[in-house]
Amino acid sequence: MVRAGYRIEVHTWDHKSLTGQSTHTKPLSPAQVRAELVQTINAIVAAGAPRPTMWRPPYGDVNGDDINIARSLGLRLVMPWSVDDTIVDNGDWVPGVTTPGIVRNVTQLRPTMGAGAIIAGHDGIDSDAPASIAAMPAIVRWMNLHHLGASGLVPPDATGGIRPPEYSHVQGGNQNPGGG
Repeated sequence: MVRAGYRIEVHTWDHKSLTGQSTHTKPLSPAQVRAELVQTINAIVAAGAPRPTMWRPPYGDVNGDDINIARSLGLRLVMPWSVDDTIVDNGDWVPGVTTPGIVRNVTQLRPTMGAGAIIAGHDGIDSDAPASIAAMPAIVRWMNLHHLGASGLVPPDATGGIRPPEYSHVQGGNQNPGGG
């Protein structure tokens, strides 16, 4: 993947919710959060990829302490969805979603998506991966029709306008009233 020009970044070691919010589980301790990130960083580097500089918390479940831990490891937060259409969740994780449904999620449900937007999807071994991968040609055609190109650059603020309450004092950013 690195030879093909792709970035390899951090999504944690075993996809546990850091806060427990989405999975209705106990939040991870700071030591557990650090271990999730460090183990992943070490595996990526050991596999020959450059040291990661960004991370995306599973389910988008994150708080200020998690952000601080990641920052201490040199990682910048990137969210999987947004409140302002800068990050578009293609919805490939929804049970039963089809390839046309994924295309529709990106091309019709996010009409204000523009330059600099990130389209989030999955391409791993999960059951949703084949539909997500199959949707890409139609999404790329739509992007081309709307003069949107692909880039490996990630905008400086790739949080999608989402900031947990703790984020405002961590980063000096504006608190998002829409939640986090």
